[in-house]
Amino acid sequence: MMMRPWFMPRIWIALIIVPGVGFSQMVVEDSSQSNPNKSLVSTVADDVWHVASSPFRMSRNDALHFAAFLALNAGLVHVLDATADEEFALKGHQAYLKPAEGLADLGDLYNQIGPGRILAGLTTTMLASGIIFNDQKLLETTRLVIESSIITGFITTSSKGLFGRSRPYTEKGAHDFNFFKFSKAHKYLSFPSGHTSAIFAVTTVIAKQHDRWWIKYPAYTLAISVALQRMHGRQHWTSDVVVGGAIGYWVSNTLVRRHHGKARSQPFIPYFVANQIGVRINF
Repeated sequence: MMMRPWFMPRIWIALIIVPGVGFSQMVVEDSSQSNPNKSLVSTVADDVWHVASSPFRMSRNDALHFAAFLALNAGLVHVLDATADEEFALKGHQAYLKPAEGLADLGDLYNQIGPGRILAGLTTTMLASGIIFNDQKLLETTRLVIESSIITGFITTSSKGLFGRSRPYTEKGAHDFNFFKFSKAHKYLSFPSGHTSAIFAVTTVIAKQHDRWWIKYPAYTLAISVALQRMHGRQHWTSDVVVGGAIGYWVSNTLVRRHHGKARSQPFIPYFVANQIGVRINF
C-alpha cells in the first residue's frame, strides 16, 4: 500500500514552506528569483521532468542493464516467487531463514507506524533541524526526500493499476495478472510493492546525500527489512519488492545525481528592499 491520500497535500505544503514561510513584513525568497514559490515550483518541475525524461537519455550500457533487470524479474515471476512465498511466508521458522525473519520483524514496526507518518515525522524533523542549525545540505535533503516520495508514489500507484497482480494471500498464484484492469481492490495491487518503493525512495536520498557508513548501512538495512516484512506477511511476491525497491532507488538516485556538485551559497542571507525586511533561504 502507498501513503494515504490525506498525506499528499501535506507534502506539497511542506514543499512550499521549505523555501518560503512568510509573515507580515517578512519575505523569504530564492537567491535567483524574486518570487520564492515560483522558483521552487520551477525547481520541482525541472526535477520531475528530469526523472520522467531520463529513460530517453539512457546510454547503451544503461539500456543493457535495464534489459537484464527485466529478464531477472521475469525469471523471479516464473521461477522463484511461488517458491519463496512457500518457504519464507508459509513454512517459516527454518534455521537458514532466521536472519531474514528477524529483519522482517523490524520492517513490521515500520508497517505498524505507517509510511505516511514516518515520512511526515522525518521530513518535519529534518526541515526544523536544517533551519535551526543553518544546514543547507539538510534542507536540500528534505526537499529531495519529498520530491522522490511523490514521484515514486505516482509511478508505483500507476503501475499497480496497470499490472493488477494478485497478492500472495489470495492463493491465485504468482502468475495471476489482470493487465489494465485498474482495480482499486487491495488484493489486485501487488505489483510493485508500495511500502518497499517508498522506504527505498527515502533511505536512498539520505544515504546518497550523507555518505557515511553509520548512515548508509542502517538506512538500507531498514529498507531491506520492510521488503522482507511485505513478503513474510504475504502482501507481496519477491519480484514485487525487487521492482518496488528498484523504483525508489532509481528515482532518488536520479534526483541526487542531478543536484550533486551544485555550488551551495550561504543558506541564510538578510534581505532588505523598500519597506520589507526578511531573510533569504537559498536552495
